[in-house]
Order: sequence, then structure tokens, then C-alpha cells
Amino acid sequence: LEAVGVNNTYLYQFTHLPPFCPWPDGQRFCCNYTCHGDEIPYVFFDSGAGFPWTFTGPDAALAQAMSAYWASFAAYGDPNQYNALGGGAQWPAYRAASDTNMNLGWPLATVTGLK
Repeated sequence: LEAVGVNNTYLYQFTHLPPFCPWPDGQRFCCNYTCHGDEIPYVFFDSGAGFPWTFTGPDAALAQAMSAYWASFAAYGDPNQYNALGGGAQWPAYRAASDTNMNLGWPLATVTGLK
């Protein structure tokens, strides 16, 4: 994408094992693993469990950071705008040369070598 002038690309990997299983019966095999889509409850700060279930501890901190990243990206095209106000980890724009991406686990970290 950089070759055609797209510079606001952000790459992530979600590695946090949720404390609940958000999957329906046909996909329960993902319950003890981090699967594609497990990040969605964190993005929307919603466990999907019955009220009044809430995120606590590291799950709440991760959900807060992730929801701020996504809202900031939607509003500004940059996931760092809202988190910069609270001192959150800076999510670098993806560049092929550095291959740096955000590891959305807890604690948040930037890493290289996403497979």
C-alpha cells in the first residue's frame, strides 16, 4: 500500500484469551484459543454475556484501549488520537520495512514478525 501512497494502514494481532467464550455451540472449539473475531467484544466494550456481566481487571483495560483505538481511527483516520490523551500505547502506522504492528494483548505492545 505504501507504494501507491496509502500511509494510514495499521496492523494488529489480537492475542488475549477472553475470560468468557463468545462463540455459539457450532464454534465452541475456539473457546480455549484466541480465534478470529474474539477481539470484537473488546472493540465494542461488550462481552455479549447477559447483563450485568462486565469486563474487569486487564480485560477492562484492554477493552477501554481497544474501543478508544477504533473510535479514534473512525473519527480521525489515526487510532492514536484518543489514546494519546490518556497516555496509551502508540500504535505505529504499518511500514513494510519495519513490519511493526500492535499486539492487542495485555499489556499492549508493539511487535514485529506477524505470521
